[in-house]
Amino acid sequence: MTEKIPLINTDQLPKYEEGSWLKLALEAVSTCPKIKKEREIKIIADRFGLGKKPKTLHAIGTQYNLTRERIRQIVNNSVKKVKLNCVSKELKKRISEIERYAESRKGVVSLDSLIKYFKISTSDDINALNFILNLSKKINPLKESHLLKATWVIGKVKSYPIIETVKKSTDLLKSKGNVLSSKQIADQLKTNAILVESILGCSKAVMQTEEGDWGLVSWPHVNPKSIRDKSRYILLKHKKPLHYSDLTEKIGTIGGKTVTKQSVHNELIKNQDFVLIGRGIYALSDWGYTPGVVEEVIVTVLEEAGEPLHKNEIIKRVREKRIVKDSTVVLNLQKNRFKRVSKAVYTIN
Repeated sequence: MTEKIPLINTDQLPKYEEGSWLKLALEAVSTCPKIKKEREIKIIADRFGLGKKPKTLHAIGTQYNLTRERIRQIVNNSVKKVKLNCVSKELKKRISEIERYAESRKGVVSLDSLIKYFKISTSDDINALNFILNLSKKINPLKESHLLKATWVIGKVKSYPIIETVKKSTDLLKSKGNVLSSKQIADQLKTNAILVESILGCSKAVMQTEEGDWGLVSWPHVNPKSIRDKSRYILLKHKKPLHYSDLTEKIGTIGGKTVTKQSVHNELIKNQDFVLIGRGIYALSDWGYTPGVVEEVIVTVLEEAGEPLHKNEIIKRVREKRIVKDSTVVLNLQKNRFKRVSKAVYTIN
């Protein structure tokens, strides 16, 4: 069973209204007396996407006929002015909540984890959160790379073995070939489970399953991308056969392109990983279900038994392999393929 890593009780958090993060960020920038040029306000809003889509330094520089480096200087200086002079009481409260959460995670948080923790759902508030993080006097950013998402740490960045932990964890998962819990990884690396979970939450190479374990993003059973992989993932998760229309609906919740029922049905038909066991109902072949018509399933049941079986036992075993009515099994037993050897006991003819 996956070990549950303790978190701050989110029930204790105030429920922030949608748009409140953006409102606080815009107020801090637009009302700061230290920022005297309207151009600075517009550049900060453009760079962080406050109420709009974020722009690159190059795009902003082109707009104002300035170099990327000059835009970077304006942004950094403006943020510093807000940070030192224009943080309201409410904004300080939000920043304290962020810092408290980071402390509970051993000093390491990803932007994604903060979005999830504060239940932020709009891009405007996400962009505002990213800006507000820059106003903390405790938290510092770690540059995003091919290995890491947007990551923030308390204190000095160099004091955290982030890259090293990501690489070692990735190598460990590759060697095991299966998902591991934070505690299992931490035990192998001889470090703290909460820190491992926090660091892995910043990694682009791994992702956490719904059950709380960690696996490689490239693994289809962790991060399914094709219809086949998503169908297999859903069936394994639900541990029971499903109708292809139900599979289609559940695939839609995973993300990616919208798929049609026909696309899902076609994939299930042509792939040997899946077995049709009822009208439109599919199971995984790994589960021992037998393909073919009911007559063939009865033959398989009797061959596996190696002896005649009572009608009720045949029905029971057929239903373990296919979803059929009892009457359908009884009707098939009347075929010439089978012979009754005593009262309600049948064998292969």
